Amino acid sequence: MYNLPIYKLILILICAVQANAQINYQFANFCTVGDKVYKSNFNADPNVDFYVTGANYNWDYSSLVYSGQDSTLNYQVSQTPFAYQLFFNNIFLYPNHFASFAQRGMDINNVPNLQISDRFDFFATSNSSLTKVGFGANINGLPASIRYDTLETIYQFPLSFGDIDSSRAYYLASVPSLGTYGQWIRRSYEVDGWGTLQTPYQTYDVIRVKTIIKQRDTIYVDQFQFGTTFDQPDITLLQWFSINEKFPVLEVSYQSGFPLQSWYLDQLHVGQIELDTEIKCYPNPANDIIYIDGLHQLNEYNIELLDAVGNKIHACKNCENISLLGLQSGVYFVSIIIRDEVRVFKVFKH
Repeated sequence: MYNLPIYKLILILICAVQANAQINYQFANFCTVGDKVYKSNFNADPNVDFYVTGANYNWDYSSLVYSGQDSTLNYQVSQTPFAYQLFFNNIFLYPNHFASFAQRGMDINNVPNLQISDRFDFFATSNSSLTKVGFGANINGLPASIRYDTLETIYQFPLSFGDIDSSRAYYLASVPSLGTYGQWIRRSYEVDGWGTLQTPYQTYDVIRVKTIIKQRDTIYVDQFQFGTTFDQPDITLLQWFSINEKFPVLEVSYQSGFPLQSWYLDQLHVGQIELDTEIKCYPNPANDIIYIDGLHQLNEYNIELLDAVGNKIHACKNCENISLLGLQSGVYFVSIIIRDEVRVFKVFKH
């Protein structure tokens, strides 16, 4: 009988363990100010189960179909509009809200008489956590700096398989010509899987984080001396992290069962136009109008609205919104043509 030397046996065992080892995502692995990622968008196929997960799992999403590309940049706080920086760039007056970096945020246009646009979210980082401390935006046309009265913890570091955590956040803002608007936010996450992820770009050792975001809006209208609250549909965020990358390598989000955003980390494609800001279509789902943000620096572009089978419904040149009035509820596509590049966004009409 042939016996391996003990040192070779130990080496084989170590390699076998390492090949199936869970990763531990530390703060040092996470992005910071100045970091940028290129994101290749795709339409989340309803026949593909992105929820599936487990220990030592192999997620094979190598056949995802590219539908366009944009990027996310971590801005210095000083790069955001000056009026936004009030609470986030003064460590002496507002130490609890002093931000490490800012990212472009989601605008709000689905609340009557309320328009929150050109938004930047501000984040504070430490060796143990990533926290959202507030945002800056144009609120009904006027710039404002909104700090969270209770801070929203996004993650606690390190992220390891089996970790569970939650946080609550709240803010209340004065709104010109309206009164006040605020949100209660409850965020809970679980590191519910680890293993290997394959995307069209690369294969990674990853952990998977599932986040549930619940939001309750509150509005008080001064003119009528009346207030109300209502719940937004829950958002489910699925993210895969690799220790070799500063951003998620794959992200899929859902609201009311409909995909919101779906993208995987990629390199800048040949011929792709690199924009200073990412292109966004919002709100999604929408009622009457879809707004397109991030095209202001371009001299010429075309936008088309297509139905679920690709028939053109409407087209416009150099426009910043497109109407859904009179259309039935369901799935539509917004196609943005920039020179020889086409970026497609799936949108849902209530």
